Amino acid sequence: MSAAYRYTARTVEGAFVAGTLSSETADRALAHLRARALLVTSLEPARSVRGIVTGVTTILPVGRRERVVLFRSLATLVQAGVALHRALDVCIAQCRDARLREALASVRADIESGSSLSTALGRRPHEWSSLLVTLVRSGELSGRLDDVLERIATMLECDQELRRRTLVASIYPLVVLTAALALVLFLVADTLPTFAAMFADERISLPLTTRVLIALGSWLRSGTAWIAAGAFGCVAAAAWGLLRRLPRLADAVAAVPLALPVIGHIVRLANAARLVRTLGTLLRSGVPLMSALEATREVIGRGPYAAALSDAREALQRGEPFLDAFAASALFESVALHLMHVGVETGELDAMLLRIATNHDSEVDAALAGAAAAIEPLVMLILGAVVATIVSAILVPLYSIIGSIK
Repeated sequence: MSAAYRYTARTVEGAFVAGTLSSETADRALAHLRARALLVTSLEPARSVRGIVTGVTTILPVGRRERVVLFRSLATLVQAGVALHRALDVCIAQCRDARLREALASVRADIESGSSLSTALGRRPHEWSSLLVTLVRSGELSGRLDDVLERIATMLECDQELRRRTLVASIYPLVVLTAALALVLFLVADTLPTFAAMFADERISLPLTTRVLIALGSWLRSGTAWIAAGAFGCVAAAAWGLLRRLPRLADAVAAVPLALPVIGHIVRLANAARLVRTLGTLLRSGVPLMSALEATREVIGRGPYAAALSDAREALQRGEPFLDAFAASALFESVALHLMHVGVETGELDAMLLRIATNHDSEVDAALAGAAAAIEPLVMLILGAVVATIVSAILVPLYSIIGSIK
């Protein structure tokens, strides 16, 4: 049985490289790295303490844009009749991501030793997901590797574009909220304490809001606030890591965004688009439906959509219509479910799934635009109310002082 190892090494030119490798034993992994003329400086099991420390060098994920460029270039070269190892040489030369470049060099070494591309990719699970390995293997078996590589690039590109649009739509509210928080902290921690000393000298009765904000400002100016913030961040990170390891809690957390107003509808559409696009790409590449459902479930991870895929797979094993599980989950639009049924009846489920994904992408764009139009005035209203509360907490006591002077 293979195990994952993390390694750091130096090339002949003295460049530092780091990556992961799946191998039966550490000796075989070491032999593989030495065959590439690498000077191995560390080789540790990925799950060990030292392996985790070594993995800090590869903690950042490979850029999605780099993956798209890689598979698009690889597909073009293979379609042009370029041998696979030469195509990989070209991709390695143009790759700007150090981690991806090292993974490609390792894949090329495996291919030179007689391994298939899917096997070589499968030995690096931290860089290449099981979905990509399954797709490449289907392309090798069907003799349509160039077409499958092109579909992989298209799928990754659509996913990246969906994430980009979602990020762009959320930037404005996040910037406004960040600026609002910074303004509030400045007023409470810097401006309000200046008036607090004057209020104390005049010995006037302060409103509850003013007293609370003065106490909050004093707390923020002390070191206790930052220690508490750091402790809260550490606890939150630990809790998040624990939630991801506990299946039931992870499923519950994954279901929370779906229940939120406005945002829930967008998340539902985006998740459904990713699911049907992945499943459609697998089916069009020649992957059997049972294997395609399992591979898609691994990509989705945890949550209601993963559960729906598991139910669909179990229904298929029992000889029942697998789309009934999708309908029972209430996660898909009725139009999408109807189109899926039409795809099953006509034998063009893969094409129908990809069409649904395209439709969902358009719906996500429209939903994001509507949400942004609704959120902008709401954010400004909340910001105005908070600032007005702070200003009134200062002005009301000032008017009392002015009135006492008169």
